[in-house]
Amino acid sequence: EMQKAQQNFEQRKKKKKKKKQELTDLSKHINNLNYSLQSLSIYRTMFEKFDTVKSKLTDLEKESLNNSSLHREMEEQQVAQQRINQLIDKGNRELQKSKDLFSTRKAEVAVYEQQNHSVNFNQLQKNIADNTLRLSALRAAKNLWTRLVKVYDEAEEAQIQVNASRIAIDQLTKDLARQDQEIDMAMQNFKAAQENYSYHNSQSIEAMRRNLKEGAPCPVCGGTHHPYHTESAREIGKIFETIEQRYKEANEQLEDLKNKARNLRATLANKQGRYEVEQQNYERLMTTLQSSQEEWKEFTTLDSTFKDCSASVNRQARMITLEQLIDNTESSLLRQQEEHNAYSKNQESINSLNQLIRTLSDRVAEETAQMAQLDAQLKIIRSKQNDYKQRINISDRRLKEIYSDLDLMITDSGWMAKWRNNPELYSSHLSSLFHNWIDTTKKLDEALQKRELNENFVQQQEKELQVAQQFINTTREHRDATRELIRIKQDEL
Repeated sequence: EMQKAQQNFEQRKKKKKKKKQELTDLSKHINNLNYSLQSLSIYRTMFEKFDTVKSKLTDLEKESLNNSSLHREMEEQQVAQQRINQLIDKGNRELQKSKDLFSTRKAEVAVYEQQNHSVNFNQLQKNIADNTLRLSALRAAKNLWTRLVKVYDEAEEAQIQVNASRIAIDQLTKDLARQDQEIDMAMQNFKAAQENYSYHNSQSIEAMRRNLKEGAPCPVCGGTHHPYHTESAREIGKIFETIEQRYKEANEQLEDLKNKARNLRATLANKQGRYEVEQQNYERLMTTLQSSQEEWKEFTTLDSTFKDCSASVNRQARMITLEQLIDNTESSLLRQQEEHNAYSKNQESINSLNQLIRTLSDRVAEETAQMAQLDAQLKIIRSKQNDYKQRINISDRRLKEIYSDLDLMITDSGWMAKWRNNPELYSSHLSSLFHNWIDTTKKLDEALQKRELNENFVQQQEKELQVAQQFINTTREHRDATRELIRIKQDEL
């Protein structure tokens, strides 16, 4: 009993020592965690409201972007206002100058009006402008038709190539099928010749030859006449040579047909590859053709025959028509320009004055309209500036409120400069600190709980060791008393 008690005592002692070592290691770990937690404790106020901090930082970023955008737009409006004010000043001077010049030229025209003949100058100008636009359109149509003809020719040639390739592929497919049939027939002939050759080289052929009877069919060739049955060995040798020759020829024919079939398949694969490339080229040309046909619709009003631009149109005739129309338009335009030059030369003074008056009138009207437009733009800009000022004031107040709230919660010194340098990186940094705080706190709680459990276990072990030591002492005393009693009994004995 004392030995068992001692063993139990030693085991408990080892457990106690092990737990004390664990307590020592755990204390070091707790100290490290407390140190880490202490370094993060300056952020405790921020961590307690971390969700609010994150939300406020997001609001701060959004509002900062909005504020920057508002200030930038406000500066743009100020620049625009300065530019418009300069344009208004310049416009007023130009307008007054145009009005004075208009009055002077009007007085000069009054002197020449009695000598001026009525000429429809506006219509002449309109005709020149119309013919100029028509000539430009006709030249563009000619260029487009040249491209269309080229695409039509290329598409037709590509279609011919595609059809030719398709026909060639079909023919090769048929030739290959016919070649396969010939191979099957050649294979049958080869097998028959091979069987005949093998059969004539077998050991039993001599016995069959001896059993042949004139008029009875041969089991090899089926013939009823058997000249070699009675003829010399020389004739028999010739028959064997013939059978062997047929076997070799059947084999050569079969191999030749197989080689041809392989060549046909290779040619077919090549043709199919070319067919796919030609088909893609044809589809590309058709897409280009459809695009050009759609573009041609812009020129259908130039001539009644231009509505149709399909492949059925006589391309050479269409080109001749375009060239004739261009020549006619150029002639008409040249004639109108000559009339205009003659008119200008004959009535240079009146026409130049009238043209100048019309130009001045248009200029005055245009400048007046521009001034009105500039005034309207200036009013709009001023209205926008007032709106931007109000929005900037609201944004500034909002930024100030968010900054004040964050400055009370964020305990990181110089946080605003860090955030402005890189808002996303700084938010990530705060999140990392927060998660580190949570993780350290959790680990510290777990370590403290574990240390408490180990301390309780060590205390329990110390109590049990005391009880075990008392039991050992009692057992030792009982053992010693028993030994003394034995010694007394031995002496008595």
